[in-house]
Amino acid sequence: MNARAVRRWAERLLSDRAVEDIVDPFLADHRVARDTTGVPARGAGRDALQLIATAWMAERVDALRAGEHRWLVGAASLATLLVLQLPDRRLAQWAYVVAGTLTALLVMSASAAMLRRARRAAPLLLLLVVASLAGFGLEHEGARAWLPLGTLRVQLGVLALPLLVVSSEPRRAPLVALAFAGGILALGDSLAALAALACGAAQLVFGGDRTATALALAVGVVAGAGALGEPVPLASYGGSGVFAVLVSAGLAGHRTPMRGRPRLA
Repeated sequence: MNARAVRRWAERLLSDRAVEDIVDPFLADHRVARDTTGVPARGAGRDALQLIATAWMAERVDALRAGEHRWLVGAASLATLLVLQLPDRRLAQWAYVVAGTLTALLVMSASAAMLRRARRAAPLLLLLVVASLAGFGLEHEGARAWLPLGTLRVQLGVLALPLLVVSSEPRRAPLVALAFAGGILALGDSLAALAALACGAAQLVFGGDRTATALALAVGVVAGAGALGEPVPLASYGGSGVFAVLVSAGLAGHRTPMRGRPRLA
């Protein structure tokens, strides 16, 4: 891909300031390298596309953080919740994927202060999840894993798993995960308990690293479903597990707020 094509794509996808601050210096560096060596740098086209894609995503996250698109994401989330009330179970399952993706975008755009507040509130919220299921959960085959919300039954223990990604201080996070796993297992939700234990193990080994914990949660949900002889949650739990994995990925990809436009090295 030549420099003219790169700049044309950048002008279509990025703001003028991003083109001037990010793309133009990149093209200038490659132009100097080509003039010095006499041959274009290998992988220059791929690097240019990756740069444009990263800058585009950074601008979208900045727009969300500035509130420019939050109303649109919120409206889409509300529409998704309405779809979840439809009797078509297959449509409702895929609606969880849409809702999870939208929620992941919102948590990626959350401020660092909001994430700190979520960390402090997570243990209490997890306790409320266990208490809600114990008091109001639907009993099925000896387990109280589902909570009725309108026409929908949600597996609340699985939906609450992303709270473990941001839960508590690094030294206390494994204890919170262990306590939640014990409480939810007592109610019969083995899948949520196994995923919580996987999160606790990752927090113990990696010191509360969000990326490692989110990856452990994803592995725990999928491996736990397989170990229990259940299909992947997208098919059997109305998408609760997939929702949890997507939101956890958003938390792991959260960036601290930047000042001004993104600059990429």
